[in-house]
Amino acid sequence: MSTATSAIVDLDTAEEEAAPRLFTKRNVERFLSVISPIILLLLWQFGASVGWIDTRFFPSPAAIFEEAYAMILSGELWTHFSISLQRIVIGYIPVLCRAFSSASRWVSSARSAPSSSR
Repeated sequence: MSTATSAIVDLDTAEEEAAPRLFTKRNVERFLSVISPIILLLLWQFGASVGWIDTRFFPSPAAIFEEAYAMILSGELWTHFSISLQRIVIGYIPVLCRAFSSASRWVSSARSAPSSSR
C-alpha cells in the first residue's frame, strides 16, 4: 500500500515540476527590465504635459521623437551623426597610436636605444 501511495506522490511532484511557473525570478526580472523604462517614459511625458518638468531643459519624449523623426526625414540627423562619429574617431587616434607603440617591441626598443651624438 505504501508503494502505491508513494507512486501517486511522485506523479504529483513530477507534474508540479514540469508545469511552467509564471512568477519565476527570471520572468519577474525580465518583465521589470522591459516595463521600467516604459513607465519612466510615461511618467516623464505626464510630468512634462502637466508642467511639473520644465520642458526648456527636459523636453517631453513625444517632442524628442517628433524632432528625431523630422531630422531623419530631412537627412539632418545623419549629417550630425557622421560629424560626431568623425570627432570620436579623431579623438581616439592618439590613444590608439600610444597603445600600439607601447605594445610593439620594435618601437619600444627603438625609442629606448641610446642615441649617438656626432
